[in-house]
Amino acid sequence: MHTERPRKTGTCRQRVRGLVLEEVNHGLGIKYTLWLDAARDRVLKTAFLNRVIYLAKASVKKEIRRASMDNSLFLKPTFPSKMFRLSYMKVKAVITTAGEPVSAESLNVPGQRFTGTVTDGLIDGCFEISHPRYDGKNAPAFPPISGPILARSLPAAGKADRVGRPRH
Repeated sequence: MHTERPRKTGTCRQRVRGLVLEEVNHGLGIKYTLWLDAARDRVLKTAFLNRVIYLAKASVKKEIRRASMDNSLFLKPTFPSKMFRLSYMKVKAVITTAGEPVSAESLNVPGQRFTGTVTDGLIDGCFEISHPRYDGKNAPAFPPISGPILARSLPAAGKADRVGRPRH
């Protein structure tokens, strides 16, 4: 059991005796921390992925509004087309990951070199990205020429070709 004084910014300022649980989901690479009020059987606070969610009074619900985050999350590509001529880029980054676990080794792939650390889902380091320019020489014909090699790639696998067809 752990007793924690609520933050002054919260709507509730009473002392609560509760249980603090920390869980690491290695499959998703996410760490959760839960503050539980076992006496009242409720979650007081949750922290994960740089978010903290607090229990609030029911009256707070009427203050909640929908917001469009599109302008904050998505950007129009206003950069010049010359940017596509880049052959090398170096980026220093600090990233909290979620989903598939990563390691410093897994961030090194052909065309990308990573130097830095990965600790508990936190990537802190430098990415160097360089891909050889492709000029299109010796590219295969498009559309591809029909033949036995293409025919092996086209048939549906398993029962996928039966989707939507009535059974007889």
